[in-house]
Amino acid sequence: MRETELKKVLTTLRQKYVDRPAASNDSSEQSHFDSKKLAKIKQRIVGLEMERCQLALEHEDLTSIDAKIDKQKYLYRQCCQQSTSRR
Repeated sequence: MRETELKKVLTTLRQKYVDRPAASNDSSEQSHFDSKKLAKIKQRIVGLEMERCQLALEHEDLTSIDAKIDKQKYLYRQCCQQSTSRR
């Protein structure tokens, strides 16, 4: 991947996980704790994705970082499901 492609991917991920509008996130119905927890997980995912891109540029092994990303995405989905089941 070229550097410009990686920047596009990172921008897309940041928009998808971090900079989402509050209306689509339903933060008004979530408790303060859940929204903080979701925000932390989103930040971790973005950080791990940036680290993954750096490793890809260096042609390193991506299996360990992919496992960490999958774990964080699983935690995010779990948290979202818990918050929707409380409604």
